[in-house]
Amino acid sequence: MAAQTRQPYNQGYMANGAPHQGPVPGAIPLLPNQGRVVQSGPIRLLCIADVRGNLRSLNELAKQARADFIIHTGDFGFYDESSLDRIAEKTLKHVAQYSPLIPEQTKKAIAQGGGASVKSRFPPSELPLSELPALLNKEITLDIPVYTVWGACEDVRVLEKFRSKEYKVNNLFIIDEAQSMLLEIGGVKLRLLGLGGAVVMHKLFDNGEGRTTIAGGQGTMWTTLLQMGELVDTANRVYDPTETRVFVTHASPAREGILNQLSVTLKADFSISAGLHFRYGSSYNEFSVNPTLDHYRGKLAASKASFSDVWETVKGEVEPAIQQNEAQQNLLRNALSVVEKMPTTAAGGNPFGGPSTGANTSLGQVDESAFKNMWNFNLADAAFGYLVLESDEQIRELFIEDDRAKIVKIDKWGAQFKVIVFKSTEDRDGAMERLPDDVKNRTHEDRSKPLIKVFQAQPPNARFQPRGGSSAWGPVTARETTGAVVAEVPEVDAAAIVVGVLEVPVAII
Repeated sequence: MAAQTRQPYNQGYMANGAPHQGPVPGAIPLLPNQGRVVQSGPIRLLCIADVRGNLRSLNELAKQARADFIIHTGDFGFYDESSLDRIAEKTLKHVAQYSPLIPEQTKKAIAQGGGASVKSRFPPSELPLSELPALLNKEITLDIPVYTVWGACEDVRVLEKFRSKEYKVNNLFIIDEAQSMLLEIGGVKLRLLGLGGAVVMHKLFDNGEGRTTIAGGQGTMWTTLLQMGELVDTANRVYDPTETRVFVTHASPAREGILNQLSVTLKADFSISAGLHFRYGSSYNEFSVNPTLDHYRGKLAASKASFSDVWETVKGEVEPAIQQNEAQQNLLRNALSVVEKMPTTAAGGNPFGGPSTGANTSLGQVDESAFKNMWNFNLADAAFGYLVLESDEQIRELFIEDDRAKIVKIDKWGAQFKVIVFKSTEDRDGAMERLPDDVKNRTHEDRSKPLIKVFQAQPPNARFQPRGGSSAWGPVTARETTGAVVAEVPEVDAAAIVVGVLEVPVAII
């Protein structure tokens, strides 16, 4: 697939969903580097779904896939010892039917039914919902970091305890509407944006038994409209055009038009979801599964119509309820703006995307760029398979094997450059000398290969053309001279090389 220039966000949106330029009242600003994980070299991400409380399998699957990180898409098994008392009978039967922890004999007995309830027929020891208590007690541990959203069958009380930090598990990170994570791995900056729970239209304005913004009750969980609005707010706060955005959901954007539109609003490059419980995973973009743009528009229009029916019913109750809460008003506006941009009819709007014109201005808009370029991965249940994403910047491959061992680290500098740090200037100069000439010199403009130059130290008072923004080391300024970068980078070792990769110059310090 040809590389495509990332389009910046529309600068017309209200920052953080507020009428002013600050965060919503009481909100803590999220900086672009908050929740950052940095790792170099070839990295493997294991994407799995629906472990259903079988948490030991996470370590087993990670070893099998040789994974460095795990992304999990819901039905994780957020149940503790007290969850069985709160779970509804119907939900318990469903969880038991698919649970890898409950013996087959017990499953058959539950399926056959009986006069009494499941809880009265079986002791709690025969109905293990999850291995989470063992994880909380540190009887078992997670070998590698796990990033997960919650699914449709979870206990809202347990999730609230994780959010309040009453429950803590090493290497377990819950991504939701209030917290995103940034993984700098294999030369790529992955921004994980998550939204858990089922998408049920008539529950979008129902918080259930949730005492905070998390919605759920009786062993099930779902998404609310305010959560969607807060996710838009969070995504706006941490926006960085150099990042690759991954939208992690439990429900599939392929089936839920409002989730599909939300992924476009979030400027997601990929979505990873589950919730369909297939034996095989699928990889697709909307262009590959819709014969025309109007067909895709029809799916969005149907979802908008379903939402509008619910909104018109509850509007008179919702608006007065949040009248005194400015923060919730802003989040509601964020979410409603997502729906407002959805088409109203299958044959309306601009056929090439963008805003509608003329008589069709009320029919919404479709982003054709996302229609063709946003890729979706829907996962099979963990019992049947998994997906592995591998990221490798391959900068090390430019050097011979002996020189690779002398590389201390490779850092990202700004949006376009890499800094390769060696143990000493002698190692750096030797590695530079042994590089092929075609990566050290260009006789014509060829951006299909990297260009590598030794970093040239500048006098302290040297003046540069500002690039704007900041790097991981702090403010950076630079200018280009004959394709090489001449820059002053705070806190960078002198024995390093700055390198521009593929379409950009590269330099070595």
